[in-house]
Amino acid sequence: MYRSSPLASNASSSLKRKRLLSTSDTQPARAAINPFSYPPAKLAQLPLAGLSDHDEDPASSIPNFPHRGYSRSEKSLASDAEPTSDDEGEETEQSSASTRKKKLHSSDALYDELQGTVGVLLRSVHQFLDRGDIVRAARAYGLILQQRHNNIPTDVRKHRLWAIGAEILMRHGETPQQSADDNEAKAPPKRWGSAANMGRVKAYYETLIQQHPYDYHRPHAVSAVHFHFALLSCEIYNTHAEQVLALDRLHAHDVFDQEEEDDDFPDQYEDDGEGRQQARLRAKEDRLRLQALETMRDIADRMDSLMQELPYSKNNDYLRLRAMAALYVADLVVPSNASISDTLEAEGRRKTEQQAARNALQKIIHNGAELDDAAQSILDSLSGQGGHQEAAFRSSLPIRRI
Repeated sequence: MYRSSPLASNASSSLKRKRLLSTSDTQPARAAINPFSYPPAKLAQLPLAGLSDHDEDPASSIPNFPHRGYSRSEKSLASDAEPTSDDEGEETEQSSASTRKKKLHSSDALYDELQGTVGVLLRSVHQFLDRGDIVRAARAYGLILQQRHNNIPTDVRKHRLWAIGAEILMRHGETPQQSADDNEAKAPPKRWGSAANMGRVKAYYETLIQQHPYDYHRPHAVSAVHFHFALLSCEIYNTHAEQVLALDRLHAHDVFDQEEEDDDFPDQYEDDGEGRQQARLRAKEDRLRLQALETMRDIADRMDSLMQELPYSKNNDYLRLRAMAALYVADLVVPSNASISDTLEAEGRRKTEQQAARNALQKIIHNGAELDDAAQSILDSLSGQGGHQEAAFRSSLPIRRI
């Protein structure tokens, strides 16, 4: 019978021991619990990904993971993020929360600093506007627009920056000396801004209307509704102010011409000269009236087209502005010198415009709102409760209290 030698038996035993040692060195014991020391939160997530606590986290090979979205107040600048090092090992849940907290505080500090800078610049803009220094106001306003937070540009809808920008454009060309003269004078300034800047203001508002349309999910946010209203109000005011100023210049020039004619011809043809002078004056006034009427009809048509849709049709501010525009047109349709038939036709058009104003004011009441004193007085007059209905309403128009 064959028997193995003691040397062969010892060699076989040593080989078995080597295989066992090599196996235990290369593979972790399957009986070990949580060999990678995962926190409880991650242990709960591993089965969802089809992994066990013996599998290595695949996210560890992805730099700057997780790419979790934060709220705006929690965002931090990319430059503030510290690069992670492989030598530091796995970050625990507590250290991760601490890192996010530091980033949040850093972001809040940067945001507060930004708001402080904007606040200082905004106060400077208001001071420059009060002094009439439009050039410096425009420079400070430009610095506000250059401010960024998290690489996000400044939103002009905040702090009513859009209205300040419109005022700077409208008052372009104004000097501090002109503003000081207006303040020292007893009478208020003739108008606000310059008619030559209306093109810039209109283009500015049209751009804002395109950039910020009305959002039905955010009905109270500043949007095209506000910008349309501001543009229409500015156009109505500009039309009214230009007509008033043109009439003042016309009357002042007429008085000067009449004085010169009286010096040249003291007593000759006094009646005929006065009649011709008045006729020329009324003809010039009528031309100014027709210019204003054409502009106001264009504005009224745009308002009617806009107010056919929500939310404009039920907006009380738009209804009140539409009533004011109708009353202005009602004054403009009546010529200063016309035949009886033309006068009757003009009176009919005037009553139509007055009825449109009355309807707009009554819609405000139906919407549950209250009219201010000026609008209520006009409504009473249109309803025959506040005096003679044919009285002129131009002096009652609350267009910047002119």
